[in-house]
Amino acid sequence: MGIIGCFALSMHLLDDHIITAQLFACKAGLVLVDAFRLYLCLLALNVPAEFGQASVLTVSGFVGSSFSIVPAGLGIREGVSALLGPLVGLTAAAAFLASAANRIIGLIVSAPIAGLLAWKAGDRAKIGAV
Repeated sequence: MGIIGCFALSMHLLDDHIITAQLFACKAGLVLVDAFRLYLCLLALNVPAEFGQASVLTVSGFVGSSFSIVPAGLGIREGVSALLGPLVGLTAAAAFLASAANRIIGLIVSAPIAGLLAWKAGDRAKIGAV
């Protein structure tokens, strides 16, 4: 019901069915990628888990980003994962560690890319190009 309500509200606000469908498809893809990353983190920790269990942990990302107390929900996401883990048959420690590993690996991958983009933006600023 929530997805249908958000979709209807987005269509009303954007007044464009194609853009709304593209936004929802993009978000669905990102959720699937996040679930797959959490699944791989659980397997790397030698935790016998199913994809469905890992996909439940993706809810913690939404909860973590909704808290503005700490930047990017730092620690909130992992804590919510630890609370959700036992509900789907995982230990709290395994869910916490998988979520933390997912965040750390994401930062390790995105930090060099962000550095490269910042360096390129600095080069453009030096020559006056925007």
